[in-house]
Amino acid sequence: MNPLLEIPSPTPFKEKVVSNIEENPVGSKSIWNVYDGTSDKDGSAVTIFAFDLKSLQLAKYTPLARNAFKKSRGLSLLPGVLTVIDSIQNDNFIYIITERVQPLFNLLSQPLYRPVNHDPASKDLLILGIYQVASALKYINVEGSSVHCNISRNAIFVTLSGEFKVSGFELLVSLKDKDFTVLSMAYQCPSFDSTPVPPEFERSGSNYFGSVKPSIAAKFDAYKFGAFACELLGAEEVPNKAGLAQNLVSSAVNTPKVMIPHLKRCLQASVATRYTIQQFLKYGEHSYFDTPLINLWKGIDKLALKNEDEKLDIFQSLDSIDNLPPGMLEFCILPELCSVFNTLSHNNNNKKSIILFQLLKHSKTLSDDSFSRLVKPVIFGAFTLPDRAIRMTLLNGLPDIVPRLSDSEVQNRIFMNLLQGFNDTNVTIREETIRAVIPIVSKISNRQLNNDLLRYLARLQADESSDIRTNVIVCLTKVAPFMNDNSRVAVLLTAFGKALKDQFVPARWNSLISFQNCLKYFSPEVCCSKALSALAPALLDKSSKVRVEAEKTLEAYLKKIRDAASKLPVDDEETIQAEDEQSRSLLNGFNTLSLSKVAVGSKNTLFGFGNTESSDSLAMKNNTNIPEEASAWNDEDDGGWDDEDDNLEDNANGTNSSTTASLGFGNTTAPAQTKPKSKLNLEEAESDTEDASAWDDEW
Repeated sequence: MNPLLEIPSPTPFKEKVVSNIEENPVGSKSIWNVYDGTSDKDGSAVTIFAFDLKSLQLAKYTPLARNAFKKSRGLSLLPGVLTVIDSIQNDNFIYIITERVQPLFNLLSQPLYRPVNHDPASKDLLILGIYQVASALKYINVEGSSVHCNISRNAIFVTLSGEFKVSGFELLVSLKDKDFTVLSMAYQCPSFDSTPVPPEFERSGSNYFGSVKPSIAAKFDAYKFGAFACELLGAEEVPNKAGLAQNLVSSAVNTPKVMIPHLKRCLQASVATRYTIQQFLKYGEHSYFDTPLINLWKGIDKLALKNEDEKLDIFQSLDSIDNLPPGMLEFCILPELCSVFNTLSHNNNNKKSIILFQLLKHSKTLSDDSFSRLVKPVIFGAFTLPDRAIRMTLLNGLPDIVPRLSDSEVQNRIFMNLLQGFNDTNVTIREETIRAVIPIVSKISNRQLNNDLLRYLARLQADESSDIRTNVIVCLTKVAPFMNDNSRVAVLLTAFGKALKDQFVPARWNSLISFQNCLKYFSPEVCCSKALSALAPALLDKSSKVRVEAEKTLEAYLKKIRDAASKLPVDDEETIQAEDEQSRSLLNGFNTLSLSKVAVGSKNTLFGFGNTESSDSLAMKNNTNIPEEASAWNDEDDGGWDDEDDNLEDNANGTNSSTTASLGFGNTTAPAQTKPKSKLNLEEAESDTEDASAWDDEW
């Protein structure tokens, strides 16, 4: 049974991240077992420092554990100090529950904290960490009136937001209370000699603190801090003797040149000439600590005190930073961005849209849980805002946003608001809305695509903007795989065919490209009956670019038709001969027809009409039997064409259809006298005759 569970615990224990010196005598520098945990109050992630008071091997460290327990609670509210959530002490155990952190010494082996070839981005992270530790020590020394006495990589922990925080208060002493007794155990603390010991302490021990002013006593931390900074910046070996401390600076290969003399002042053997932490921070404010990353961190840390313009400047500085500490975006910057976006009531001077842009840009690396918790509510709310700058920002960010949204979220929270962009009077909004269709089409419902979306796209194909008309065709090509199989062919043929008649050359050219890309959706039969007739006029397009593409497109369709035709069965010899006989018989029948064989009754009649007993009969020599099918085709054809021709003739003679009998149809008497035709009517009659003659020649 885990001994940690023998008493009520405020949190469930999870993975152990640090083993104490009892369990790992060689590798450990800690008197604590450190665990990841989860708060049973709100489910938040925490870290648990546990010390076993019953362990005989750890008994000598008990005063150190009790001192850390006492001092950590009092100092945890200071900036840069590890935040204590709860603490428990009884006869068996000491528990200190803090915000979730990782030990720095576990992270130093990662490439991010080991600059390769003097990588400036990694160096910036290390400089930021040094600044954060120095700032925390300044608050401990000044506001806390204390001396840490044990600064090393074993006393520094890194939060989820990537911030370096100070802990390890086993040897911390209060200069006000003058409780220096614990320092008599300094050399028993496993981590004390991880960094060089100040010369004054080697000479006088804990008695030194009782004989100097608080401001001088605080220089103890500056010495330890200087050695820690050199180690962080690449010093290979950290000597534990005071006389060798100056060698650390020259071996720290990643130390900025402007920082080197100041680190040396921190490691001065003489207390009189040694820097305090305050001095080190002051000299670095406008030199080695004046970096974009540190300025960003300082701005975020004091964001609540900034006005809107200052906040905007801080967020825009993100663009100048190549590398952020792990977790800084997720746990520090993005929550602030979301808060500021929701606080602003109007998009004055595009402040709200700029913040939204930064939020979307820097949320790409978020975990899915954090994206759902932080960013999704902002996106859904922003789509309901009637502001074009915000809408443009959302449309441009959709390709990165949509993959992280569920189908139901796109259908219920995005799509209907997105459609409003098609109605916008601003051309750019309409155009960007069309482009935004492509990333969401795979997530919308079948009804939304085939009913709502296609209806808007059909209307936009008649838009006044030529770019929009062209983009509709490109969009349809991308949307085609998701359309209903039953309606896809008709929609594409209609849209592409209409685009081929567009006056805008890119629209016609893109239509041909779309015909090529969508060839797989058209059957060979559709290619023959519909596609070729739409494509053929493009062969004579005014634009040579369109003509060239039309030839390629037409050839692709013809190839598909040829391939399909090659798979059809070939007629056998008997069928071919029978078809040849039928063709020759039909041709022979046409060859026997001649005007010389038609009976003409009188010069007053035409082909015998009106000169026989029955005006419905047509006398032809040697042809008294007319095939039934031919008679039906002639009846149908003559009826439509003759009616039109009769009207033309009537108009040419200045008569109407009521005077048909006077023209000799069904009457053997001579026609009544009519007025001479006018010159205009004669010309029209001659014109009709010429047109008929031309049609006969063509036939």
